[in-house]
Amino acid sequence: MRNAIILGPAPPPPVDPVGVPKPPPLPTGKPPPSAPVAAPLPEGAQDLPVQEEELDPDEKRRQELLAEPAFAKFVKLYKLKVPIQSLLNQIRAAGQYKDDDMLLFATTAEIKKLKEIGEYKGTKF
Repeated sequence: MRNAIILGPAPPPPVDPVGVPKPPPLPTGKPPPSAPVAAPLPEGAQDLPVQEEELDPDEKRRQELLAEPAFAKFVKLYKLKVPIQSLLNQIRAAGQYKDDDMLLFATTAEIKKLKEIGEYKGTKF
């Protein structure tokens, strides 16, 4: 027995669709040629600097901590669902950060649980 595959007829050639709209071109990152060019500012006018939104102290501290690689490691572990109590023990052993620093990233339910078991005795949260 040679080959058991029996070939059928060849498929028909693709049909050229007449009257079917073509899809829009893919974006290239450049403005379309019909887009108006921004008008220059009148003389004497200056671009006003964009004011950054003022962060509350807790959010500012969060950003500072995330910028530090040593602490970012703990936040990553927290996101991977490592228990907060274990992370607090690691932070205390390292001695670089306070418990309140890690609790900036914790949920209120986790903080409440830590208070109930006596693991957190701070007053910030």
